[in-house]
Amino acid sequence: EARFRRALTALAPREAEVFGLHYFADLDNPAIAAQLDLTTDAVATALYKARARLRTILFPEART
Repeated sequence: EARFRRALTALAPREAEVFGLHYFADLDNPAIAAQLDLTTDAVATALYKARARLRTILFPEART
């Protein structure tokens, strides 16, 4: 759990915010977009980048 929390701090602020709203507040992309005044495409991109960054940090051996 501590390792995951440290990894979250490596995300860009917008990515961390979108990731938190999606996974911890259980909001869908349109709800996040409305709350943050973003497009749903921007939310999807931020989630993609956050997941990719976390994957790289948490599972470096899985890199190809």
